[in-house]
Amino acid sequence: MEIVSEENFKMLSDRLQDEQKKLRDELAAIKKRSEEFEKTEENIQSFVTLIKSMKHVEELDRPIVQALIERIEIGESRTDADGERNQQIDIVTNSSVRWTFEQ
Repeated sequence: MEIVSEENFKMLSDRLQDEQKKLRDELAAIKKRSEEFEKTEENIQSFVTLIKSMKHVEELDRPIVQALIERIEIGESRTDADGERNQQIDIVTNSSVRWTFEQ
């Protein structure tokens, strides 16, 4: 049986440690993405529940709008090559659902 030299052992040990660090970093990134997806799913579900609770609403009033919308972001106005004015409008709901419109 052949004995591994100290130099080879050190090289193999360093490689193994590098690989373990890389895998730990990848696992942490995957866990973070998974948590973000779960939060997004929860936000969408709560928004759907809120919308379902309002299915018989006949008039949009201030309390309903406040229950649905956290903020409206209006982007910078731009004029395209045809002289048409364009502007991005983002509506962010209280459940962190975002709708983007180009006007």
